Amino acid sequence: MPNYHALWKQFDQLQLENPAFHTVCQQSIDIIQQAFHDFPHLLVSFNGGKDATVVWHLVRLLYAKQMWTEGGMDISDEEIDARWKTVCSCVYFEQEDVFPEVTTFVHDLVQP
Repeated sequence: MPNYHALWKQFDQLQLENPAFHTVCQQSIDIIQQAFHDFPHLLVSFNGGKDATVVWHLVRLLYAKQMWTEGGMDISDEEIDARWKTVCSCVYFEQEDVFPEVTTFVHDLVQP
């Protein structure tokens, strides 16, 4: 289970250290936060690649931050994960020409 507080701290530090990274991240954060605002349930398309993995983790991390904003910093990682499953789903389209390791990674990532 992720430690959302530690992950957010690391993410925040990376943004402070690298202004270009911060700019790109802020654009992504703005889009994801707007999606959380506009839609009651998000659907993240996931293919196991690097870009999709970054989006998956960023959406989860931003949801954790939203939970802290609404309910306080003492919300547990378990509670964040439980609520996360009610507001976001992942869709994965299996393909025949994918390395078996990618399929295993995808299944492992989305398991409870």
